[in-house]
Amino acid sequence: MTMFADNPYQPPQAISAGMASSEKPAEVSWKQIARRWEILRLFYNLILGLAGLLTLDMMPNLMAASVIVGVVAYGFCANVMYLLGPVTEMYLNWIVDAWEGRLVPRWLAGFVRSIYLTGMLFVGGCLLSIGLTLAIGLM
Repeated sequence: MTMFADNPYQPPQAISAGMASSEKPAEVSWKQIARRWEILRLFYNLILGLAGLLTLDMMPNLMAASVIVGVVAYGFCANVMYLLGPVTEMYLNWIVDAWEGRLVPRWLAGFVRSIYLTGMLFVGGCLLSIGLTLAIGLM
C-alpha cells in the first residue's frame, strides 16, 4: 500500500502516482525521436559508405564521371529513404497515444515508446540498405 492510499481524502492522482503497475509509459515527443535519428544518421552514412566502397571495389572498370554522379545520387536517395525510420517511429507513437487503453496494450505502448523500437528500425533499415548496395555491386 502506498503512503497516499491510507488517506481517503487524497485526490486520485496522488494515489495512482504511487502505483507502478498502472503507470502509463512516458510519452516521447517528436523532437526526441528526431534527435535520436539524426544522431544515428551519422552511423548510417558511415556504414553505407563502407558498403559503397566495397561495391565500388567489385566494379573496377567503370568510368570516373559516371561513378561520381551515381554515388552522389545513390547517397541522396539513401538519405531520403532513411527518413522512413523516424517517420515510422513517429507514426507508431501517434497511434499509441491515440489508442492506448483501447486497442494498444500497455506492454506494446511501452515498447513503442522505448529506444528498442528505434534500434530495431535502425538495424533493419541498415541491413536492407547494405543488402541493396551490395546487390548493385554483384549485378
